[in-house]
Amino acid sequence: MNKVVFSLCMLVIGNSLLAQQRVEPYTGSRIFWDINSERTVFAPGNYARMIQLQDGRLMAVAQTSNSVGVTVSPDMGNTWSTRTIIAPSPTGIVNSVPDIYQLNDGIILVGYNPRPTQPYSEERKFGIRLRRSIDNGKSWSNEIFVFDATHTNADGCWEPVFLELPSGEVQCYFANENDYRQSNEQNISVCRSFDKGLTWSKPEIVSFRANSRDGMPAPVLLSGTNEIVVAIEDNGYAGYSPKFQPAIVRTTLADNWKNGYVAANSSRREYALATPLTAGLNAAAPYLRQLKSGETILSYQGSENRPVGDNYQEMFVLVGNSEARNFKAKSNPFALPEANRGMWNSVSVIENDVVVALTSTNLYNSSGGNDIVMLKGYPLNKITVKKGSIEVDGIRNTVEKWTTDNAEQLLLGTKAKTRCGIDFLYDDKNLYITAKILDKVIVTESTVKDGVRVMLDMDDVSSAKPYAGTFNLFFDAAGNVQMQKGDNGTWINASAEGVQYAVELADKRYYQFEVAIPWSVLGKQTPPLNKRLAIGVELLNVHASGFILETVPDMQRNVPATWIETELSTESVSAIRTVGRINQPVVLSLRENGYEVSANEQIRKFQLFSIDGKLLKNKEVNNHSFTFQTTNDFSVLVVYHGDNKRYSRIIVKPV
Repeated sequence: MNKVVFSLCMLVIGNSLLAQQRVEPYTGSRIFWDINSERTVFAPGNYARMIQLQDGRLMAVAQTSNSVGVTVSPDMGNTWSTRTIIAPSPTGIVNSVPDIYQLNDGIILVGYNPRPTQPYSEERKFGIRLRRSIDNGKSWSNEIFVFDATHTNADGCWEPVFLELPSGEVQCYFANENDYRQSNEQNISVCRSFDKGLTWSKPEIVSFRANSRDGMPAPVLLSGTNEIVVAIEDNGYAGYSPKFQPAIVRTTLADNWKNGYVAANSSRREYALATPLTAGLNAAAPYLRQLKSGETILSYQGSENRPVGDNYQEMFVLVGNSEARNFKAKSNPFALPEANRGMWNSVSVIENDVVVALTSTNLYNSSGGNDIVMLKGYPLNKITVKKGSIEVDGIRNTVEKWTTDNAEQLLLGTKAKTRCGIDFLYDDKNLYITAKILDKVIVTESTVKDGVRVMLDMDDVSSAKPYAGTFNLFFDAAGNVQMQKGDNGTWINASAEGVQYAVELADKRYYQFEVAIPWSVLGKQTPPLNKRLAIGVELLNVHASGFILETVPDMQRNVPATWIETELSTESVSAIRTVGRINQPVVLSLRENGYEVSANEQIRKFQLFSIDGKLLKNKEVNNHSFTFQTTNDFSVLVVYHGDNKRYSRIIVKPV
C-alpha cells in the first residue's frame, strides 16, 4: 500500500471515528447577566412588573407601602423616578400584585387585586380592578371593576395580568377560587374587554386540574404563530404535589378558549422544563415573555439549593423555543445568599432583546421587608469572532478593537460576585482572547488561583467527552497558562509553548488579560473559516474559605457538545461596530424644511410621539437618512434600525 492510499485510509477511518463520537450540539440562547446593571426600582416593594413604553421609556409597577405605585426610567433602567401611588389602598383593603400593559393604541392598563384585611366582612370582597392612562402615565382614571370573588381568603381571586389580541380584544387572566367554595381548588379564569378595558365580561375558565390549584398566570401571544400560551404554577404533578411546578397551557387564536378549559390530562397542558426538577422541589410564580428572535423566557421562584422553607426561594430564568417549549439554560441572576429571598419575580424584554429580571428581595432592606431590584441580561446563541489584530500586553485600551463594544461578548459573575467580561478576535496567525475581571481580592499566591478557563472545539467534534480537536486552557491571574488536549474521551496535559499571555493587575480593583493562541497550537495552519466551532468558559474566583466556579448555563467542561457555537466572521473590526449594544447615536440636525436624521446604519422606520404619548407619525424609511416636520413644541422621536435596534431622542420645536 503506497503512502497516499494509506493516508486516505487513515483519513476515512479518522472521520468515521469522529462521526461516531459526535452528538447533537447544544442549540438555543443562554442569558449572560451583567451584575453592574443592578438597580433598585422600588424601596420598599413587592411583586414588580415592567414594560417598555412605545416612546422608549421603561415603566414599572409594584405593590409598595400596601398600595400600587408606578415609576419611570428615561435611561433604560439606570435611574428611576420617584414612585407615584396610582391606586391607594382604602381602609380595610390592600391593593396588591399589580400588572402593567400598554395597548397598541398607547393606552396603559394597570390591574391589581384588592384584598380585604381581617376581620372579614361581606361588603369588602377580593376582586380584580384596573386603572387606565390615556396620556402616557401622566394621569390615571378612577378604579374600573373587572371581577369580584367572595369576601374570604379561602375563596378569593388573585394575580391579574393582561393580553391584547390582534382583533383588539383585551383579556384579563387571574387565579380564581370563587368557583370552589367547598374545596381548596383553584382555576385560571379570563375576562374579556372589547372597549379597551372600560367594561369586562364574566369570567370563563381557561385551565383547571381537579383537586389542585392552577395559579399565577402569565400569557403571551406567540409571534409568528396563532397560539396563546399561558405559563401557570401547577401543584398537581406526581412527585411534586403539593409543591408547584411551571406548566404551559395553550389554545389557538381561532379557538381562544371557547372549546373548553385545559384539564389535567389535556395535550394542551405541558410541563415547562426540559429537565425536570428533583422531586419535592418547589418552582412557583412563573412569568413568561418572548424575545424578538422568537425564543421565549420563563422565570420562577424555586427552592433548589435553598434553606428548608418556602420563604427563602429565589429567582431562576430559563430560555425556551419559539413555541414556549423545552425551557433550559437555567440561570440564577441574583444568586442570593441563603439568608435572603428573591420572590414574586418577573422578566421583561426591552429593546435589542435585553432581558430585565425583577425580584422582591430583603437583601438590602434593613427592616426585613423587600425592595424591588432589577438586573439586565443578554441572550446569546452564537459567539461571533471578527478579524483584527492586537498587541498582547494585557492592557485593553480604546485603540484596540475587539469583536464587541467594550470587549464584552460574554458576561459572567452573578454567582462568583466577580464581574467578568470576555471577548475574542482572530487574524491569519492567532486566535485572541481577552477578559477583564473586577475583583477586590485577587488571589495569585495560593495553589488554586483566580482565573478563567476557556475550552475550544476546533473541529466541530461536538462530543459527550473530550476528543482530538478539543482544547482546554486555564489562564490564571498570576500569568500562568495550563493547557490540555482532548484524547480518546479524556483530557491530557499539553504544551502551551507559543501561546502569548499577558496580565495586568490593579490591586483590589481588577485584573485583565490578553492571549494570542497560534492556529498551529490548535492544529490549524490557517483560520478555520466557514466551519462550526464551539467555545466554553468558566470563571474561578478564590476567596478565604474556598472558591466559586461559575460556568455558562447548561455548559459542562468535559462535554464539548454543550459549548457555545462559534463562527469566525470575515468582517474586520472597526471604530464603529454593530455587534451587541450599539453606541453610535443617530445625528439630528435642524434644516430649513424641518429636521434631518441620519445614521451609519440603515433606518427601517421612525415614530414621533407627543410628550403625552400620542403617536403623531409612523413612517417606513429604509434609508440612512430622512427628514420630518413637527408642529408640537415637545416631542419624542424613536428611530428603528433594520435589526430592531432603537434610539430615542427628545426634540424641541425651533423658535
